[in-house]
Amino acid sequence: MKSIHIGHHFFGSGNVGDDFVLSALLLALKGKHVNITCCVPFDVEPLRSRYPTIKWFSYTLENRETAIRECDIWLGLGGSPFQCEVSDWFVSHLKEEASFCRKFKKSMFFLGIGGQDTLAYENADLIKIMSQSESIWTRDELTYLALKKSHSSVRHGSDLSHILFDAHTLPQAASGRLTTALNFDYKTWNNMSDNIQALEALKPKERIWMAQESREIPGAEKSLFNILPEKLKLLWTLNQNASPFESVKDIISKWPSGEWLLSSRYHTTLASAWSGSKTVVLETNVKLKSAAIDCGFELVKVNANSNDLLKAFYRAQPADIKRMKNHATTAKNCVKEFCSLVNI
Repeated sequence: MKSIHIGHHFFGSGNVGDDFVLSALLLALKGKHVNITCCVPFDVEPLRSRYPTIKWFSYTLENRETAIRECDIWLGLGGSPFQCEVSDWFVSHLKEEASFCRKFKKSMFFLGIGGQDTLAYENADLIKIMSQSESIWTRDELTYLALKKSHSSVRHGSDLSHILFDAHTLPQAASGRLTTALNFDYKTWNNMSDNIQALEALKPKERIWMAQESREIPGAEKSLFNILPEKLKLLWTLNQNASPFESVKDIISKWPSGEWLLSSRYHTTLASAWSGSKTVVLETNVKLKSAAIDCGFELVKVNANSNDLLKAFYRAQPADIKRMKNHATTAKNCVKEFCSLVNI
């Protein structure tokens, strides 16, 4: 029986988008006989409850070295390894992982990955790490185009979460409901209050301030909600979808899909495409631009004024479900190719 070590370490952080990807992989691997390990710097008990088939370990150098030494395949699953503008946390982690893989002569694979900032595609450490990998499947076209010139092993894929959304139906967009999913990576959104107030022109019957991220991180949903003017805040309902021990299937079943969505969250944007929301995406980084392109959504600059934002909503249309089904098929084929290459 083959052993896969998932080398990305953000699972269990509180971002339900990561759980979508991991759940999709397990769904795609159903019937395969594999052992899976992962080391994370978060509480492992909720993860053991949600994903009992995976062996979870705390994030120590000793545990990571042991897991890589004992695995057959190192897998970088999902997320945006290509990021360095906000912080070098991911690059530093991957440098250590790649060093262990070289030490124990383990093959590295990246499946369903993307980029967050263009500068990262020129990062020397990331170029070296990707050159060490056997194969790379991107989750979007922009990442593929950025990598294909320097990495012959790169393949154009789709985000694995599409597999999950294809298998488990999201609630369809509720008429009259306006939903936001906003994150600005430790920054603020200039004129946020004015822009949110301007959305009243849509005449929503219900307003949901959704938190894809459960932690109260500066620039993320909960922190932004807390700095809204009190009169405006009273109009909105804060919705945190995920509790740590809740199954991903249950999280999906109560997803607050709205007629309209304003998003700067990658996986919430993809989910809205499956649920039929008229979505406007804020271009906070490369991955949000990719999400808008892949779903065919309206994309506006993060510094757009209220009038431009409203015009985008008036133009907004639900995603073509056939397009989303094609993404799911592409993602499934990526997993099949990976399994074929590693003989599982």
